[in-house]
Amino acid sequence: DVADATARLIAERYEAVATSLPGPRRPIVASSERLCGWGGARLCSDEDEARYPEAPTDSKYLNAGGYLGPAEELSEMITAVLEMKSTATGVHKEKGQMSDQYFFKLYFWDNLDKIVLDYNQSIFGNFLEIVQRPCESDWVPQCAVKPCCTESDNFRRFHELFYGLYDVKGCAVWRQDKLPVSWHGNGAGKWLYLLALDRLSMRCPVVANLTLALSPTDMIGGVFRRFEERSRIEGLKWPGGFLITDPVRMHEDQAKDLPAECAS
Repeated sequence: DVADATARLIAERYEAVATSLPGPRRPIVASSERLCGWGGARLCSDEDEARYPEAPTDSKYLNAGGYLGPAEELSEMITAVLEMKSTATGVHKEKGQMSDQYFFKLYFWDNLDKIVLDYNQSIFGNFLEIVQRPCESDWVPQCAVKPCCTESDNFRRFHELFYGLYDVKGCAVWRQDKLPVSWHGNGAGKWLYLLALDRLSMRCPVVANLTLALSPTDMIGGVFRRFEERSRIEGLKWPGGFLITDPVRMHEDQAKDLPAECAS
């Protein structure tokens, strides 16, 4: 049964991450990302960055998009975060006004014995990508490598970036040799999320049907039409465009080539 196999995989990966650091087992596994900041492109200060523990990968920073653990510990964490947010004053209120991630970050720093980040993104994949070079603008983000700049929001690069790092196999999105349980397209990662959704929709009828049923298709289709128009003007090639093709015809043409697990 696929559901049982998925549940076993999540449990195995959770246990591996929860026991990955020296010392006692951490009951909560939280998602991580490569950019130190929180909602609205707010960046960590040098002091914020210094409060993060050393990490085995460049995905060093807490992301509030995913967390996993026993219900009691999760309830305690979420209750504390909501309490911090509702009672915040001064600089904390200003910094956390548009994002709960700021307060999750504070809770993480004060509870390193309870939370471990998914540094290898084995459970929570994150589409936000960085490169180790200065930004072309005067923006100076905080990353584990320096200098750095976000790359997944670079119009002229994110197609090359996506097809260089990611591969859609059947109904799954891989990043190089890694297949997370879930994917999160936060901040500058939203563009790669859209490309992944597009590729999945072209390859997997299950995702195609969900995209058509649940997504704001007019908006996403409009985004891809603007991409194609801009790429035509600039002489770039933009493969894809599920929502600006005929999905029914696409399914008839491609269904015979799809893996068995995606055929229903």
